[in-house]
Amino acid sequence: MKKQSIITLILLTLLCSVSFISTSMSKDIENQTYQPILNATYRPIFAGTDGNATVIYDRTPTNTRGALYQANIYANVTIWYKYLNGDNESSPILFIDDGLGTFNPTGELMHFDEAKTVLAPDPGYGYYNFTFTMNTNFVVFRARYGLYEDDFGLYNIITADGTRVRSFFWEPYYTQLEEISMNLTYYNYNIIGYGFKYRDVTENYNGAFENVTFALVTNGDEGTLNASFSHTFEKGTVVQVQAFIIQYDNMTGTGRVFAENYINTFTVADATPVIELSVPRYTNKLNVSLLWSATVLNGNITAFEINWGDLSGIQIVNISVHRYYHVYASVGEYTINATAYADFLVSNLTVKVLIEQIKPLGSVKIVLPNGTTIIPNPPNIPEIVVEEKQLDFILNANDTGGSGIEMIILSTDEGNSIEISENGQVTMNFLEYGIRDITITVIDRAGNEISESFYINLVMKELPGDIPVPFPFGITTILGLFSVAFLLYLRKKK
Repeated sequence: MKKQSIITLILLTLLCSVSFISTSMSKDIENQTYQPILNATYRPIFAGTDGNATVIYDRTPTNTRGALYQANIYANVTIWYKYLNGDNESSPILFIDDGLGTFNPTGELMHFDEAKTVLAPDPGYGYYNFTFTMNTNFVVFRARYGLYEDDFGLYNIITADGTRVRSFFWEPYYTQLEEISMNLTYYNYNIIGYGFKYRDVTENYNGAFENVTFALVTNGDEGTLNASFSHTFEKGTVVQVQAFIIQYDNMTGTGRVFAENYINTFTVADATPVIELSVPRYTNKLNVSLLWSATVLNGNITAFEINWGDLSGIQIVNISVHRYYHVYASVGEYTINATAYADFLVSNLTVKVLIEQIKPLGSVKIVLPNGTTIIPNPPNIPEIVVEEKQLDFILNANDTGGSGIEMIILSTDEGNSIEISENGQVTMNFLEYGIRDITITVIDRAGNEISESFYINLVMKELPGDIPVPFPFGITTILGLFSVAFLLYLRKKK
């Protein structure tokens, strides 16, 4: 009997030991679930609450809006999340804050809800729940399983008194030079302060927020506040802005930050000045005209400078005068640089002007009807026989000043003219035969021009006519005809 008692004691000791080991292992497994077992390529999805909380508006991830529910003080509220391919070996972590420090700030493991998982209409999802008591005026929460349920850090809210906040931008966009102007509408409030928090949206959504806080003591059912605040974001930065109120929570006796659970974003528009310059690219005049304009998105030009590129110094212009003239000392190519200022934003634009006064060269060849060519040689007047009143010419021009050929013009004393922009062959029509005065004119892009004239004698080509009949043959033919006619007459008379 004594031996049996000893054996029983040993078994009890072992059983307790096994129970202790099992409990320890459960805790270890529970701790391990903070690191996802599944491939965490999906996000936990908020699946609502029980009947103790009434939805004010649903969560809409595409519109970056969190859910807002209302519940009674001291009500027990159950929250559900679902996770694709989730099971009882995995559990999302719920980050929940009631203002009292009740819950673990590093997250609470949610409980696998086997019954809801089996009965849910969307197969493939595991369901998880967490129940808490409304001991404060509002509770905020969001979930993570590998990934948070959104990138922006957007919380869902359960409020006991219906407090909510919504903000709106005044303008569709803001530039580097503008303050961010917003209005804030709040409902069922007891405020000791309000403000906005903002940050640039980085790749990992982990940038620090800047806070702008305003003092205010008021309460009521609904109110609207307007606020503007400066920023230092560069163009192209995506900025996240959220409004908040410092709501007095009478359950905790403290002022708690009640943040808007809606993400406002905008991309900083570029207010860098945009410059336009109108100046001749080529000219033969030393006096050069420049017309400038500059615009700023939602702003104004504060200063404008011109550097003419000839070591004459920088000219600070009157921003109300937009046409300026500058006289250069000599021909050549100059680089003009314009600079526009809009507060601390600066932009530059560079243009070139070539001043050249070298006349271009031009030449012409006459294409004869047989295909050969001749070069006019004044004062000689070549005689050219043509079947029609037209003639082909080959025109060539060359510019050594650097601006290039603008046009080649071939004209006649009859008022006909042909213009071409590059070397080539043209056909000129004439009104009359005879001596014609022809001029070739070459103009370069700087306005330099040269003209040369020459004469041609346009002669009509004679075409071959009828060949006359020899005299004796003609007489014989006529006498023969009369003879035939007389014989026919005599035969008819008989």
